[in-house]
Order: sequence, then structure tokens, then C-alpha cells
Amino acid sequence: MENNQQNIDYILLLTKYLDNEATKEEQSLLEFWKQANPSNDALFKEYQKIYSKIAGINPENQIDINAEWGKLSSKITFEDSKIIELAPRRNQLIWAILKVAAVIILLSLTTVGVYLFTNKGGNMQFSTGNEIAETTLPDGTKVTLNKYSSIQFSKQFNEKTRNVTQTGDAFFDVTSDKSKPFQIKAGEIIIEVLGTSFYIDAGQENEKIEVIVKTGNVAVYQQNDTTKKIMLVSGNKGTFLKNTGELLKSLNDDINYLAWKTRELIFNNTPLYIIIETLNRTYKSEIIIKSENIKNCRMTGPYLNKTLDYILENLKAGMDLKIEKKGATIEIYGDGC
Repeated sequence: MENNQQNIDYILLLTKYLDNEATKEEQSLLEFWKQANPSNDALFKEYQKIYSKIAGINPENQIDINAEWGKLSSKITFEDSKIIELAPRRNQLIWAILKVAAVIILLSLTTVGVYLFTNKGGNMQFSTGNEIAETTLPDGTKVTLNKYSSIQFSKQFNEKTRNVTQTGDAFFDVTSDKSKPFQIKAGEIIIEVLGTSFYIDAGQENEKIEVIVKTGNVAVYQQNDTTKKIMLVSGNKGTFLKNTGELLKSLNDDINYLAWKTRELIFNNTPLYIIIETLNRTYKSEIIIKSENIKNCRMTGPYLNKTLDYILENLKAGMDLKIEKKGATIEIYGDGC
């Protein structure tokens, strides 16, 4: 609930914005929030309509707040609600409606599994639940977050520096600015760029952190030892091994590294164990091969915008597999190729 209160504090900036009292920083933060998810922008426009009605009302006149509340609340469903009594003073009306809109926005964010809030350190954090989400940072950089991932950055982002902290999976398309290098802290490593696009897999449960460059150039180094630096270009992969602290450079041979974002999977005589690794990363699933003699059975075929169940059924039929679902885990058995 603490994060919810922080969210409401952040959304209260809407009133300053609509009263033309918001600073450039506050306007930038609001714009970031609106772009974080289409539902945010839609709710902002609904709020703006109600605010404009309230702003033009004489304090002595009556207003059918319940009717306006009904229009907004009909767009969502929730269990717990509170009745807010509205005094006939203009400022109190505005703040009451603001609180209502803030609650609606928070409920909407919870529904889609996307969250934007200010933490205690004064930083902005954008996180995903069981959804993939795209957002645009104040400098124009586009970020796509995989499920259960997050980025965090200062409210002063893009004033003098462009620093981001990441957990989970994310794809960055960084806006070029030679005067302000873009830095990402992912676990124990730093990724530094000027303008490029790349993927970072920094899941805390993984034994390694991977950086795959799609376009441009990227420098990767350890936080506590900048001498251990590797330079990556398009088609390169950097791998940091958490146990040994090694930083390795190689060619990327995984054509499906962005499948979680594009939902396009291509297998070309691919061993089953690699297929399963790819599916687990793409769908955030927990699939386990229980029979050793099927790990190297191979499969070829494209899967474009297909569900996990659809692909598993194809594997089952094509390889004569037995698939069992046990809670959140999926187990695969077979007699061999």
C-alpha cells in the first residue's frame, strides 16, 4: 500500500499541470507517465474533461459529481471503494476529483500490471508485472520491458547525466547525445552507450548477465573495475559470469533473443533443450525436460504470434512427447528421438 500512496502523490502533479503551474521537470514526468501505457493517456484525458468542467463552475452552483464519477468508475471494476464528500468550494472540489482520478489510475495500472511510482530516494521507477510494456524516457530513448522487469532513474534524468538501473529483461533504443553518455547499471556491470539499440538480460535468478547489440556500439565493464572493459558492435554478445567475474565477448548466434518482444520464434533443426530454454525466456515459463534421452531431439519451424500452449502441442505431436502440468511447472517426458 505504501507504493500506492507514493503513486497518488505523483499523480497529484496533474492539478498543477492543468492549472499551468507545473515546472518543466514535472511536465516531463507527467509526459513519461502518459506514454508508459495507453491506458494512462486515456485516463488522463478523462480526468482532463472532468477538471475542465469543475474549473468553469461557479462555487455557488451545484455540480453532479456522482454522475461524473459514474462515467469514470464504469470503466473499471474494483471491490473496495470510498465515498468522498465534496464541499461546495472550488479548490476542494478539484482536489476531491483529483483523488478519485488517482485511485482510478492506480487501479488501472494494477489491472494491466504496469507501475510507475516515485520511491523514497526520489527516483522514478517503471516496473512490469505479468505484461510486456513499452515506454519512452524523457530524452526520447525507447525502452521495452519484459515481464517482471523494471528500470529506475533520477528525476533529474537528462539534465546532466542519463543513468538507469535495470533488473530483468529490457530492450533499449537509445537516443543519441554525445554530451550525455547513456549508462545502465545491471547487476554488477555497467553498459555505456551514446546512441544504439541493444538487449540486456539481467535476471537476478540467472548465473550470468547478457548484453546483445542490435545496432551501434556498446561498452561493458564491471562497476568496481573499469579496466575490465569489452567493446561490442552490432551482432556481438557480451556475457558476465557472476560466479567468476569473467566478462566475455562473442558473436550472437541466438536469432530468438528478442522473441519475448516480437513474439516471433524460428527454430532450424534446433535441439529440444535449446527450444525449452528459449520458451522459458520468451514466455517466462518454467518448463523442465525430465527425460535425458530427448534433450537433443530436433525441431524445425516458425511460430509467429503463437501461444505457449500452441507451441507445446506442436512439440508434443512432432516429437511424440508427454507433457504434464504441475502447478506453475511444466514437465516433459519422452522415449527418445
